[in-house]
Amino acid sequence: MFRSYEGRRSSSPLKPLFSLFRLILSFVIMAVLLLGIYQAYKSFSGIDPLKADPKAIFANILSSDEAYKLITGIFTLSPNQSLDQAKKLIKKDLTANNDSNATILGKTSKPVSSSPVAFKFAVVTDSHNDNQDLAKALNQAKDAGVKFIIGLGDSDNYLGIDELEESWIKDELNRTQTDKPKLIFVLTSSPFFHPSSDHIMGKLDPKLRAQAERLINLFKESNVSEVIAGDTHFYTSYSEPKTNLKMTTVGAITSSRNAQAPRFAIVDVFEDGSYNIQDTEIK
Repeated sequence: MFRSYEGRRSSSPLKPLFSLFRLILSFVIMAVLLLGIYQAYKSFSGIDPLKADPKAIFANILSSDEAYKLITGIFTLSPNQSLDQAKKLIKKDLTANNDSNATILGKTSKPVSSSPVAFKFAVVTDSHNDNQDLAKALNQAKDAGVKFIIGLGDSDNYLGIDELEESWIKDELNRTQTDKPKLIFVLTSSPFFHPSSDHIMGKLDPKLRAQAERLINLFKESNVSEVIAGDTHFYTSYSEPKTNLKMTTVGAITSSRNAQAPRFAIVDVFEDGSYNIQDTEIK
């Protein structure tokens, strides 16, 4: 009495296309999500994770006391020995590549001089009204015996320098040709170059990139020892690839938009003319 229609059932020719469309849509949504996370992290930290050295990042993680406590809580067999071995392996690789253009994160890997310390000074930057951590940093620097403290400001919109300022810089560098100082530091609110961050001179105005390159060449010709900058909210030590000019960005005082714990830098200047930059976490 009732006819079966099972034999007449057939899959719609649009069903495979619909399944393919759903699959493609899923990939697109996932790609957009990952791109959003990537852009958010890049904007938050000022560091491009695609350009950063993963081994250097891992080394920075291992150097953290909090990470050490976490790892020792996880390991069950000789945690101290396991962690020390991991540190040695990472340190060995970073030391072998110390002269490369790769970004070095965390504490500086420069060898400490055996010469007596002539004096120390501190560099603070990017407090962004975080007066509590700023006060801690100043007290910590004072306890460390620094002679003076240099503040690099909170600049997020670096507009370059005018002709008068550039002329003053040239005059000061020319003066070093007669004074013959052992060390020459250049300190600036924003870096002139960074291998993985876009927080550099020329970010807002591409015309300033030419000025940045001109200043980098001037610093190299004038035997500047190192350029120390802020703005990136991340401690890094690296060299500009064309001139091999040494550069360091100091971590931020504020915890806002900061991928690291609040920090500053202490610079040890030795009597033999060498120096050491200490990446210092605020306690």
